[in-house]
Amino acid sequence: SQFHLVVADKWLEAVKRFSLAIVSHVKNVQMDV
Repeated sequence: SQFHLVVADKWLEAVKRFSLAIVSHVKNVQMDV
């Protein structure tokens, strides 16, 4: 079960970075407009 915890943790980390990337991208697009 430890393995599943590690996988879930890595997955959450990836999702967080992905969300931050999208948010910053959207902000940049809005600034350009």
